[in-house]
Amino acid sequence: MNGSSVFRQQIISDIADWDSSAFGSAIDIVQLTPGRFSSTQQIVDLGCLQVLRMSVNQAVAARGRGATSRYAAVMFDDSHEGDFAHVRIQRDRLVVLPPDLDFDACVKQQGFRCTATFISSQYVEDYYRTLTGQTLCLPAENKTGLIADDAIAARVQLCVDALLDAASNNDECVQHAEYRAAIIDELTTLMLRPLQSLAISEDEKPQPQIAKAHRLVNQLEDYIIGNPGITVRLIDLCEHASVSERTLQYAFQRVLGLSPMQYLTRCRLHQVHAALNQATAQTTTVSAEACRWGFWHLGEFAQAYRTQFGELPSETLQASK
Repeated sequence: MNGSSVFRQQIISDIADWDSSAFGSAIDIVQLTPGRFSSTQQIVDLGCLQVLRMSVNQAVAARGRGATSRYAAVMFDDSHEGDFAHVRIQRDRLVVLPPDLDFDACVKQQGFRCTATFISSQYVEDYYRTLTGQTLCLPAENKTGLIADDAIAARVQLCVDALLDAASNNDECVQHAEYRAAIIDELTTLMLRPLQSLAISEDEKPQPQIAKAHRLVNQLEDYIIGNPGITVRLIDLCEHASVSERTLQYAFQRVLGLSPMQYLTRCRLHQVHAALNQATAQTTTVSAEACRWGFWHLGEFAQAYRTQFGELPSETLQASK
């Protein structure tokens, strides 16, 4: 067991001891090739979101028994002969599974590794309702996993790799609530993209007129400024203003020429900048302040910070008194 309360690792050396609890539902597994069975599971648990990285040394067939209460997004490291949720297994292909999908998989070659992200159905559906003003309703006839586009798959992989690396090394950033919230927020948003393409839509709400757009942006700017101690997310803006993500997008683009996420990122960069200016190298670190304000990818953070302020965050901290 790792020192981090959110991370654990287990090794299963006998298929009779197969443990599917990390999947959120009972899964029967059959070993298809002879030899000793071995599986390693690395699990990060953030409450409403879990990430599982699993390696298995044998060819296996698996079938779920009963519905799960979670949405899942699964990616294999390499292409294999076989299928997952009726989709051919290809390297770095991200497959999204709704909770009520009958799950089965077959990997016909020995030795594979996959990574699964699970998010509770209540959280996903509440998040979708807040962003769109609609209920997430998927057609009952859908019987296969949903394939995400390559850009979404690459972003999910980057996000879960960073989380697993930080959690397995007991990095201090994982203990920051804002870091966890940023990870959950981004992975939920990414998982929703392929689901939205399948969702049965209600009538779109009309776009706000320019005066309404200005009032909405002013209201949300006041909300952001009035909460300097927290990292405001897109979902928070939707909830506070009781509007959909689409309405927010229109208003911010019309008034500021930025998306809500671009504006929030700039606000968070300014919060980090202020914190570094007021601190010293003896009282904080760049990574600690970045995590505190919800930046989970430090390379992207440093680049955005330099673009915004013309210097690296480490230079700001070194120059502070």
